[in-house]
Amino acid sequence: MPNTFKIRLKHLAFNKKLVFIGSALMIISVFMPWYKDIDKFKFGESFLGVTGPLYLAGFILLVSAVCSFGIILLKLLDKPAPKLPISENHLHVAVSGLSLLMLIMTVSVYFHSKFGINLTDKSVGFGMIIAFVGSGGTMIGAILSIRRKTVDFE
Repeated sequence: MPNTFKIRLKHLAFNKKLVFIGSALMIISVFMPWYKDIDKFKFGESFLGVTGPLYLAGFILLVSAVCSFGIILLKLLDKPAPKLPISENHLHVAVSGLSLLMLIMTVSVYFHSKFGINLTDKSVGFGMIIAFVGSGGTMIGAILSIRRKTVDFE
């Protein structure tokens, strides 16, 4: 029986699939709109995750999601993973925690009453929602992986 990427992905534990999909969603989300505002003159701005005044928060989210996604992808491709000072599951928890922190900071700045001049409408973009879903999925998958007691022969 051939050991293809598709078969290895199918046999991946549910917890790891959740982390893999969640981190992929976070990577995609930074290239989608996070915030949009409209002023009283019907003009507005729209910021992607990696643009605007909080581009650095989006960049940090992107780098952390790529770390989580990359670790699982390396295992799926049968490539050697780098040695980490913490366990893989704890890395995923740290990545999702950092991502949630960056997302909450971004939302608190964008929706503060002093942000913007003469704004009549502030709205969350689809990318921000996807980022929260991906970060939450990564967190849940990582916590479930930590709680699961299995024997690992690696």
